Amino acid sequence: MAKKKKTTEKLLQATVQKLNYAPLLVRLGIGVMFLLFGWMKTTSLLQDGSQSFVIGLLSGLGFSPVMLWAWLLALTELVGGLLVLLGLLTRWASLPLTIVLIVAISTVTWKDPMNLLKDLGLLGATASLLLSGSGPWSLDNLQSKK
Repeated sequence: MAKKKKTTEKLLQATVQKLNYAPLLVRLGIGVMFLLFGWMKTTSLLQDGSQSFVIGLLSGLGFSPVMLWAWLLALTELVGGLLVLLGLLTRWASLPLTIVLIVAISTVTWKDPMNLLKDLGLLGATASLLLSGSGPWSLDNLQSKK
């Protein structure tokens, strides 16, 4: 009986140690995706200006002033993605990304099942980071140890 208990304790410890990597994996996926989304929007705005696909999308949804909202969206995704990727100010960076996803789901992607599933998955991941933070493998954790 004692041997079985020790085996269970070792298994539990190994599981807990592996869970320490979970926020890192979520951050890497979310950070890279939003960094790429933001980069794509930012470069489109810089190259195409008022002809950017971001302007067309947001003006079609009734956002005004559209250029302000386009830059706000692009920079939120770009900077938020970078911060999440680095694990720096993760909870603060996850909040606007979560809001972006809620707006996207409620205005655009609810009509398209594949994009809806993608955005719901991203929403779950950003909400998870918002609630749990960046985890031990992050710049947030390094700063808290100082």
